[in-house]
Amino acid sequence: MRRITKNPNEHFPKKLSRELLARAENGKGRWQEALSTIHREALYDRMRRENGDPLFSFTGKFSQETTFTLLTLYERLLPKLNCSDVPLAQTIWLLVENVFAPTVFIKMIEEWRLGLGTEWLGESCWYLPAKSDGGIQKPVSRVLDCWLRVSGFRTAYGVSQSLTRGKPDKSVLDEQTEKRWKTWKKSVERWRNGKSVQSVQKLHRLVETFAKNVAWLDEPDGWKARFTLAFAAQNLCEAMDETFESASKQPSLALAGMLRRIADEHIVCDDGKRLADPHTFYATRLIQRQMRANGEWDKMVGQIPKSAGRTFPPEASDDEIARYRDAISWRMNSGNWLLEHLEQKAVAAGRLKPDGACCADYVALDSYIFDLGVSELNKLLDSKRKEAGKR
Repeated sequence: MRRITKNPNEHFPKKLSRELLARAENGKGRWQEALSTIHREALYDRMRRENGDPLFSFTGKFSQETTFTLLTLYERLLPKLNCSDVPLAQTIWLLVENVFAPTVFIKMIEEWRLGLGTEWLGESCWYLPAKSDGGIQKPVSRVLDCWLRVSGFRTAYGVSQSLTRGKPDKSVLDEQTEKRWKTWKKSVERWRNGKSVQSVQKLHRLVETFAKNVAWLDEPDGWKARFTLAFAAQNLCEAMDETFESASKQPSLALAGMLRRIADEHIVCDDGKRLADPHTFYATRLIQRQMRANGEWDKMVGQIPKSAGRTFPPEASDDEIARYRDAISWRMNSGNWLLEHLEQKAVAAGRLKPDGACCADYVALDSYIFDLGVSELNKLLDSKRKEAGKR
């Protein structure tokens, strides 16, 4: 980054040190913003590049967009939340349930058609741990199983055996090939059994070694990105199981259930998908839950027409019929009513100009919806605080 930046000494430190990082973490020093930029660039590099070269894949794009959305949400939320007297693990778990999981859910809803099979399909998503045969199948193991099926291997033995294909028998294997044979067989067996992967580069080398076997379905870059995400998801899940042990039994296994419950809630969306924006969807969900709880939702949807309720004379033009159908279709979508309801509330609160339609007004409305979500989160934190006080 220093090489490609004009006057680098003005923008980035000459070198990184523990003291420099510690000061920035405590909100001190002049390089806080620069270190944040370096951190984000390093994170992008891990997801979208390999040895400096780009990895072109949809999964890499999905990983990058989702990760940076979650980071941005956390940065915006943290100063506005009243977390005092609520244990840290409970606070973070509350955010996982009500912010992070809904955000991942809506990203998956937007993009699932671009995945392979059930790759992004809700609770069946490849990157979530799942119960299997009395145990837990971890993300790397799940993606590895999918890769084995695509490449035509059913077992770790099949992987290693393919390295010797074309040899008359094992007795004539050269020492190097036999060593590779044993190494890949052992590694794949360990990873399938849920053992930790030493580095994501090992998974990338597996993809490179057998690239021709999966070329019929996807490029090596695509599978490298899948293994990169699975590697990160597995490390995250292991950290969750350690950190949130008191908050939830087997916390990482709860992630699939969170996605299923969000799907069952049938969160509505407007025609323009404003309410489904990943940066505000968490708030959309909390707002709808609150409206349903206090009866405001039933009052609103009671005004929605149930049918077109009109017939047209023979002389009516196609354009006239189409315009009416579009209008009634819009009015029959409860998501449009909700957006209109929130616009009216924003105007009443002085956060939005009446009949505003410019970009600034869109930003103002999104900011208002975001803050409504913050208010609901603080109510949940207050409930946790009262529970802690009673104990």
